[in-house]
Amino acid sequence: MLTGMTHNNPSAVPPTPVDCMVANERDPRVFPFGVHAADSTVSVFSWYADATDALRSYVEQDLLIHLLDDQQTRDAVSRILGEALVLGEGLDTVAEALNAATGDDSVILWCGTFAELCGGEYAGSDVVDDFRGDSSEVSGPITPGEIAGFVEFIREHGR
Repeated sequence: MLTGMTHNNPSAVPPTPVDCMVANERDPRVFPFGVHAADSTVSVFSWYADATDALRSYVEQDLLIHLLDDQQTRDAVSRILGEALVLGEGLDTVAEALNAATGDDSVILWCGTFAELCGGEYAGSDVVDDFRGDSSEVSGPITPGEIAGFVEFIREHGR
């Protein structure tokens, strides 16, 4: 399925919504748009072709709805996602509104590109520091030599 696709050609990635478990296992060098989401038990990174692909997956797979007990909250989330989908927006444009609607039940902690994550553009997160550990003398953005290990780390992060 991924034959011929590279991180240099993200448009080659099919914009088909996927099951969240598949998105969690994807390689962010191929699927460069990421979402770090958490509920009361786990936090995971999921990877998509772009922000619109992430939004479509959230809508079609009910990625938030199944976590919510309150019908009023489910309705609010459905409305937010549906309006964004109609407007052709991506998940990044509605993350704040979704977080306001869901409270602590399900939170989008971050969404952005893998390059942004590697560059340390994840405010309030220690994911890069967690990857490197306390004994690391390296600081700053993820280096090219660290990328493969970092990909594996974020694949397992929060599980």
